[in-house]
Amino acid sequence: MKKYSTILIVLAVVAALDLLSAAFLKSVMPTWTLAFPENSHRIRHEVYHHGLAANRLVEDIWGGRAYPLAVNSLGFKDRAVREVPLTSETKRVLFIGDSFTEGIGFVFGDSFFGHVAKALMARGIDALNAGVVSYAPSAIYNKLRYFLLERGLEIDEAVILVDISDAFGEATLYKLSGDGDGRLVVPPHEEKP
Repeated sequence: MKKYSTILIVLAVVAALDLLSAAFLKSVMPTWTLAFPENSHRIRHEVYHHGLAANRLVEDIWGGRAYPLAVNSLGFKDRAVREVPLTSETKRVLFIGDSFTEGIGFVFGDSFFGHVAKALMARGIDALNAGVVSYAPSAIYNKLRYFLLERGLEIDEAVILVDISDAFGEATLYKLSGDGDGRLVVPPHEEKP
C-alpha cells in the first residue's frame, strides 16, 4: 500500500509542477501558432486543436528528409491507410503524445511506436497511434475525450506519453475556449512565410 501512495504523491507533484510551469510560461511567453496550409495532411480540429487528415498516404518532410506517412480512417499515423472500426473484438491499446509518439521524421516501422506496435501485434493486440507533433496535455485530454465519448472508440488501454516540452506547448499554443466545455481555441489560419 505504501508503494502506491508514494507513486501517487510523485504523480501529484509532477502534475502540480507541470501546471505551475505552464502558468508561469503563459504569463511571460508570447503565443505561437501552427501553420495549416491548404490541402495539407496536417489539419486543424475544432475539439483537439490539430491532427492528421484521415485516409492519407503522403510524403511528409521533417528535418529536410522526406518519409512516407500513412494515416488511417481515424486520422492516426499507421502502417498503412486502413479502415479502423470504432469497436473491435481484438484487444486494443491507444498511444497518445507529441512528435515522439507520432514518430515524426520516421517511417512507421522505424519509429518507437512502430516497434511497439509490431511487438503487440505478435501478441494479437492492435496498437493505435493518436500522437501528433506539438501535443500537450490539453490536446491529449480533448482528443481522448472526443474519440472515446463523442465518437465511441473502444479501447482496452491508453498509454499517455508526456515530456518536458509539454509545459512550453501548453503555455504558448493552447487556450481553452472559456465557455466551460473544455475545448481548445484553434488559432486563425497562418501560412508559413
